[in-house]
Amino acid sequence: LEDQINSSIWDNSLTATAAKGASYSSELPAIKDVRPVQEIPFTYVVNGDELLIVPTIDANRIEGQVVEISVSDIQDLYGNRMQSPAVWTAFMEQNVVVWQENSISIEALEGETIQFTVNAVNLGGIPYEFNLENLPGWLTTTQEFGTIQPNSTLAITFTAIAGLNVGSYEQGINLTTALDFDEKLNVQLRVKAQEPNWNIDPTAFEYSMNVMGRLVIDGVSSADDLDMVGAFVDGECRGKAYVIYNSTIDAYLVPMTIYSRGNANETVELKAWDASKGQVYEYVTPNISFVPNDALGTITNPILIETDNRIRQEVELNAGWTWISVNLESDDLSSINTLMEGLGSEGDLIKDQVNFDQYSSTAGWMGTVSNNGGVSPKKLYKVKLTNASTLVIAGTPVSTEANPIDLVTGWNYVGYLPQSSMSVNEALARMNPQEDDIIKNGSHFAMYSAGSGWFGTLTHLKPGEGYMIKSGTSTTLTYPKQSAAGSQRNAAENTRIAALPNDWQFNPADFSGNMSVVAEVKSEALSQQDILVAFVNEQVRGYARPISSPDGGLIYFLTIAGGTDTEQVNFRIFNESSGDVSEVNEDVNYSIDAIVGTIQTPLLLNVGSGPLGFEDSFEDKALKVYPNPSVNGKSGFSFQVGAGQQVVLSLVSTTGKLLLSQQFVTDNEGIVQDELDLGDLASGTYILKVQAGDKLHTRLIINKK
Repeated sequence: LEDQINSSIWDNSLTATAAKGASYSSELPAIKDVRPVQEIPFTYVVNGDELLIVPTIDANRIEGQVVEISVSDIQDLYGNRMQSPAVWTAFMEQNVVVWQENSISIEALEGETIQFTVNAVNLGGIPYEFNLENLPGWLTTTQEFGTIQPNSTLAITFTAIAGLNVGSYEQGINLTTALDFDEKLNVQLRVKAQEPNWNIDPTAFEYSMNVMGRLVIDGVSSADDLDMVGAFVDGECRGKAYVIYNSTIDAYLVPMTIYSRGNANETVELKAWDASKGQVYEYVTPNISFVPNDALGTITNPILIETDNRIRQEVELNAGWTWISVNLESDDLSSINTLMEGLGSEGDLIKDQVNFDQYSSTAGWMGTVSNNGGVSPKKLYKVKLTNASTLVIAGTPVSTEANPIDLVTGWNYVGYLPQSSMSVNEALARMNPQEDDIIKNGSHFAMYSAGSGWFGTLTHLKPGEGYMIKSGTSTTLTYPKQSAAGSQRNAAENTRIAALPNDWQFNPADFSGNMSVVAEVKSEALSQQDILVAFVNEQVRGYARPISSPDGGLIYFLTIAGGTDTEQVNFRIFNESSGDVSEVNEDVNYSIDAIVGTIQTPLLLNVGSGPLGFEDSFEDKALKVYPNPSVNGKSGFSFQVGAGQQVVLSLVSTTGKLLLSQQFVTDNEGIVQDELDLGDLASGTYILKVQAGDKLHTRLIINKK
């Protein structure tokens, strides 16, 4: 076309200038393409002055769609042709089993229980069976199929799986029936991280200045009204502002006020909060020199507030032992003193599988971890601190693909490199695991079986945690960059704290190591309320709830805490609902990193005494305690065994100390009942035992004064 253009146009061209607040931008507007249209096959019938149009396409393909209808060239009885086409639209709605609402949008904080209910409606006159299809892995429901009665509604409750990663989730869930319609419910869920605590009291400052900026996070302009910029002077927050949409210029801006007490030459450093990822960016440009009453940037020409790819990781450290890893690359990792600045008391430790550093108040952190290059993201480190603290690291995310982890046969100290959590099966998919391989942290573990994959109480791997992997062969572990299923950041494993007796206190952070036991309790009366508890010298060293095994039974994955010494471990079963305690016949020897039992051949435990061990002739009703807890130290008991039988009743502490012993002979009905005076005993939990022949019944009693 070049030869058809008049060259005088170029000779007389002018430069265009923005006017009336307009400004040039290289960013493209969010314009959508015109919606697609499709012709629909149909038939028609003329009946006098009526025209009946019948689509011949499957009804489910046009359900919920707007159909545009055009009729032309119609003649009347005298041959007169209509002058112009008649055009109208129709919304196709033939399905009688529908959602009461077409979409639902939910926001929740990370860690919150996310649950919502939606009604399915049957507008017809007969019942319909239904199925829910296209459910995502992050959502469960109370009723995936069923029947909706005519002219009625059915409430269906949905629950998001525990601890979803920060981010946005969207899915269309289809309600299907024999009518062959897919009625879609659009679910939009946003899981938000707890934003940083950047608090400021403006009344504490005399001076201020204003900034109008545009936030760019790692090369992408922010369009999220939950993103935030903070202003800091020597670590003190001096201002913060969220991203706000300005409809006049169709742009997202950050209007921020920065405060000062009037000190000269203050340099203001900026930080940025990316709400969509739950990450703080520590390195943000520009730094700002505070000038009272100054204004930087305008609505039409905001200053550019830009991050690089360095983010912040916070790892919580217990008082005691914590198993940690880092998933950032930073120069600080090469020096333990720089990495752990401000952390440490005399004798505190950080160690990997071979090396360790110890803290000295005079020399700081020193040892073979420092001498061998410092901390590696690929490794687990066990940290022992006198006081609980938070380790803060700033750096760039580690590339999982560029950092495969070599595993040797036996135990390996392994770090967790991804930036969000994922299931054990997903995280270790490229490891080539062998039968009975194990992965564990300080309190839970999972074991690999070819039939079930990774299975146990450790269900998800999380940033900041470190793990030990026992591999049956030399192999390589390469983590995925991120979860393909949007899995959980703080997914709740089988970690709900048990309501153990007050005297059964346990803190895994008190111990540097542990061993793993896969056990099965032989009892037909076993339930999900029966907690297996491990003891060493009457001190609790671990507990576990039963989980459903791949073959449908109940199995325990019990982590027993300890140090390096060999110790004898015995077991009891505590029923969380009734308070009953049952003794277990078997015991094991504690040895650090030992493994007892497998998924296919668990350690078999037999109940020797207590409710789970009684025969049918010696039922739970044999011993009753009332009231329990006692009232002002007063309680009572009754038990029923055989008539005229000699029975010994004893009261012991949870450490095994005998406090009371009495003998009774049952009456003709085999019943004994009496009062218990616990007024001289301290408030707490005690064990009441009834020995009748070779049968023992045990019940916890709580004394309240």
